[in-house]
Amino acid sequence: MLHCWSITSHVFRYGQALFLEQMNKHQNLVGPIIRELREKKGLTQAQFAAKLNLAGWDLSRGTFSKIEAQLRCVTDFEILKLAEGIGIDAPELLRRAQKTQKPTRD
Repeated sequence: MLHCWSITSHVFRYGQALFLEQMNKHQNLVGPIIRELREKKGLTQAQFAAKLNLAGWDLSRGTFSKIEAQLRCVTDFEILKLAEGIGIDAPELLRRAQKTQKPTRD
């Protein structure tokens, strides 16, 4: 007979494995789009981070680099600031990001 603790422990380990798997994947969808648009405008990461700082977001170049590389999650506030900083609206940024995603299997 399985004890409740054994089942709970198994479920926890399974959930933890799924979480770790997700952590190894991309942390945001908008990073590559922002990079593409930033480069088209001829801005460096440092210049764009400075622009976002002037818009009210205390952001370092290193943190911005992680966003572009999809190594850091972004909040709704940050999506709004990224879109504003690059000169498009947030829904358009998300639409562009969605178009670049590969279809997933269910």
